Amino acid sequence: QYKALSAEEKTESAKRQIALACVDDAYALEAECDGRVDEICSELSYLLLETKGNLYLVNEIRYVYASEKTAEKNRLMEFYAEYIS
Repeated sequence: QYKALSAEEKTESAKRQIALACVDDAYALEAECDGRVDEICSELSYLLLETKGNLYLVNEIRYVYASEKTAEKNRLMEFYAEYIS
């Protein structure tokens, strides 16, 4: 979006506004993904309880999801730090 602006429109304020809008979008996507993972884990927990399965799998899914999400957020924050600082 920023690159598409004319030379006169490429201000620090415009850059920051675009970056912050993208951050808002990213938080909305994160919430959506968190909700999906919660739904999947809830359904899997129910199925495992019904079949006397081990709930360790659900805990492992939640742990891996949280770890990967944190790592990716850190990577993105570092990559885009100049735009949102």
